[in-house]
Amino acid sequence: MSRGRNLRPLYRLVLATVVLSGVMQGDVVFVAPVSRSAVFGAETSPESNVPSHIRNLFAALHSEDPRSVEQTYAKLVQMGFSQKQITVGSQLVDPDASVRLQLARSLARLDKSMQTSIIDDLTRDRDESVRAATLQSLQEIGPLPHLQNRILEMSTSDSSPLVRGYARLLKSDWNESTALRQSREQFPIRNRGVTPMPPRNRYTESYTNRQPFGAAANDVAVTGSLFRPQVPYWNDRDRKTAGQSTSPIRSTYEESPESYFPLVPAISLVSGSGPDILRPLDDLPPDRGFGEPEGRLPNDYFSLAQDPGPLFEIDVGVPLGFTGPSGVQPSEYRENSHFIPVEDRWRLGLPSWDRYEKGHPPVDDIPYVEGHWWDPYNQNVIKGDYPIIGQHTFLKITGESLMLHEFRQVPTGTTPFESTRRAGQFRFFGDPAQYFYNHNFKLRVELFHGNASFKPLDWQARVTPVFNINHLDVNELGVVNPDVRRGTQRTRTDVTIEEWFLEAKLADLSPSYDFASLRAGSQYFNSDFRGFIFSDVNRAVRLFGTRFSNRDQFNLIWFDQTEKETNSGLNTFDDRHQNTFIANYFREDFIFPGYTAQASFHYNRDGPSFRFDRNNFLVRPDPTGVFQPHQVESYYFGLAGNGHIGRFNVSNAFYWVTGTDSLNPIASRPVEINAQMGAIELSYDRDWVRFRTSFLWASGDDDPNDDVARGFDSIFDNPNFAGGEFSYWQRQAIRLFGVNLVQRQSIVPDLRSSKTQGQTNFVNPGLWLANAGMDFEVTPKLRFITNANFLWFDSTRSLETFTFQDRIEPEIGTDISVGMEYRPFLNDNVQIIAGSAMLMPGDGFDDLFGKSNFTLGNTSKVDAPNMYSHFLELILIY
Repeated sequence: MSRGRNLRPLYRLVLATVVLSGVMQGDVVFVAPVSRSAVFGAETSPESNVPSHIRNLFAALHSEDPRSVEQTYAKLVQMGFSQKQITVGSQLVDPDASVRLQLARSLARLDKSMQTSIIDDLTRDRDESVRAATLQSLQEIGPLPHLQNRILEMSTSDSSPLVRGYARLLKSDWNESTALRQSREQFPIRNRGVTPMPPRNRYTESYTNRQPFGAAANDVAVTGSLFRPQVPYWNDRDRKTAGQSTSPIRSTYEESPESYFPLVPAISLVSGSGPDILRPLDDLPPDRGFGEPEGRLPNDYFSLAQDPGPLFEIDVGVPLGFTGPSGVQPSEYRENSHFIPVEDRWRLGLPSWDRYEKGHPPVDDIPYVEGHWWDPYNQNVIKGDYPIIGQHTFLKITGESLMLHEFRQVPTGTTPFESTRRAGQFRFFGDPAQYFYNHNFKLRVELFHGNASFKPLDWQARVTPVFNINHLDVNELGVVNPDVRRGTQRTRTDVTIEEWFLEAKLADLSPSYDFASLRAGSQYFNSDFRGFIFSDVNRAVRLFGTRFSNRDQFNLIWFDQTEKETNSGLNTFDDRHQNTFIANYFREDFIFPGYTAQASFHYNRDGPSFRFDRNNFLVRPDPTGVFQPHQVESYYFGLAGNGHIGRFNVSNAFYWVTGTDSLNPIASRPVEINAQMGAIELSYDRDWVRFRTSFLWASGDDDPNDDVARGFDSIFDNPNFAGGEFSYWQRQAIRLFGVNLVQRQSIVPDLRSSKTQGQTNFVNPGLWLANAGMDFEVTPKLRFITNANFLWFDSTRSLETFTFQDRIEPEIGTDISVGMEYRPFLNDNVQIIAGSAMLMPGDGFDDLFGKSNFTLGNTSKVDAPNMYSHFLELILIY
């Protein structure tokens, strides 16, 4: 009973039984294999080599009745099955597929006689995982000739694609693999030639003089076979059965017509006076032999014992570009002429090709170009086109040079009470001409793991050191430094690490490569489409990702800002005492296909501090009014959109900001913040011209003496709107009494000391802007951008309070600009950007910057001159 219970968790056995039937005459017993349908005198299932009644006995070992299990076990022992055979037989019919699967995986550890007996039935298991595991085990075992047709059948008709694939690979390996060489002794049928006598039956001599016993548990002889009752023979009382022949058994060999595996013996019973092959040779007709059928390969064409000779060689070419050494360690080697293992899937060779037979001149369009380490235009391992470690780890090194030459005119105050550059000068505003030079050298090093551009990165590390040199040349004293003894020129250098961060993918959110990643360190971030509120590189932790097949994107980012260097604008490692939190969510194809909507929230806390910049100017708090350290806390709620609706391109934004300022310097009191900003741009493309028009409104404070600040200000903007960097109003910082009327690369007049180091100020005049422009794509290399902006203040009350001046008109003036972008090589490696702009002052600008002489009444008013700006920027990326 205990034996039966122990058999229940065992592995399934697959039976390939060769049963012996014999013909006995006198004391001589002739034994020969018969067809599997006659095994144990019972019919077998067409999908199994195990007779039905034997299978039923093994299945009974899994019965819930212990008595039935014990009886079944005893019956199997009586039939001549050994303990090992019964164990494996129980595993064969185990209802648990995992047991059968484990048996299939352990085939290679069984002795050869067991393997030969059970493999065929394992390949017919109802569970596809069992069949697949059997084929995998056969890779280790080696070719088995009697399974050739079964493997061929599985490769074409198995219900599982996985099993069909394994069968095809196995069939190919058995046909061709030189690693599976077999000696001819393992296949005696292959060695055996045509003889006039049949091969000697290996049982005949053993049993010729054997005395028969009764048919019981002892009527077995020890063999290495697995399932049959180990060479049964027939009792003397059963030998004289009608219809049995006393002639020796004729043995012939038939070859399967479907393939070229070694021959399989087919032994049949013959009645009568004996086979013709035993007649004397003289009585037989001459043997004409058999020729090879037409159109058929020789039998030993794919012999496993045959040495195929040298492997077929082919010129696979070399990979394109500069690949560097492969980072993939080979794990398999070439074994035949049909397959060449190429484990580094990135460095696939391509044949050389001179398309026009001109010898590859440098200006022609040449395919399949081999590169060099210094070549940035073709594939290069240094710029991330090939992995450096394994299949997925890439290194990208980028060198960048950004050089700026700028000639400009901005209202520049004089210092008549101290000293002036020219003797006898008493004008309030002096020579506006200035020259500014700025040059950044960047080296960006990125190490990332992923599948290049095919899916989001698994992880990334980036570091970007920057060296800066800048020079300023003006025509008035007190500009480069409050100390007039410092002259009119200033040259500074700066070295810092602008970007440094680590990024890791946290999770895959969908099968469509939606993901969530975390990035920590100094990094660039632009909070909306046009950079109205925040666009900066600074210290932060960012959670970002995509949803719904990248149709939605989201960002959650917390900034702990560092201080900016005054002249270069680069980051330092000093804490700024400012924190910013931003959350935004984008939805593509919102209502209209091609239109992306965005909702965002910004929180900014700028703590109280007292600081002079590197040029010794006071930047916090603003040097105006009651300049005491104060805290500004603001909350921005925004909706924005960008894309196209039909043929019209649309970009829009609206922001509402609330919060508190503990002590505003202009209002001289704590104030509540309540301000708004709205912008929209419409454009229409016609051939190579884009027609644009845009409008912007930023609210101004109409009563600077109350406790509500209604002037709109951004956190750290860099807008690409209404001309952007080509516009005079947005490009230049216009100085006014220790603060800037408008900041460099900003659009709102906020009256703060500095965009990079000053605090936000919500007591300001606000702005109205109307724009019209046209963009011309002259060639794929050359583009012109033209704009005309009409500017006026929303409310001048804050300006009147700040300057102690009455009746300042709202008109700022007309800003006209033209810009050029030229890419000589049709890529971003070389870019030449140039622009010219002119501000024609309006009455409000004249009121602020048109005062001429210092008089007690200050009534000598003149018009402010036109202001010009010209710049040339050269960008080189390598």
